[in-house]
Amino acid sequence: LAPLPMIAGHGLKDKGSHAEHVENYRELGEAQYARLGASENYTYLVHAGGDTMPSADVIAWFKKTFTK
Repeated sequence: LAPLPMIAGHGLKDKGSHAEHVENYRELGEAQYARLGASENYTYLVHAGGDTMPSADVIAWFKKTFTK
């Protein structure tokens, strides 16, 4: 297993403060997982929350990712 599944992202409300960084962080994570042959293990979510990812989104991701 290379590396473990991970969810990352930012909230729609944070879009302005992340304007210069979102793609950089997203692309960096995607590239690192791709180099390890685990692209499918990296999820980037633009969610409806602010600084904290909403619980329902995280729970849905865990269910989808770990109940295969």
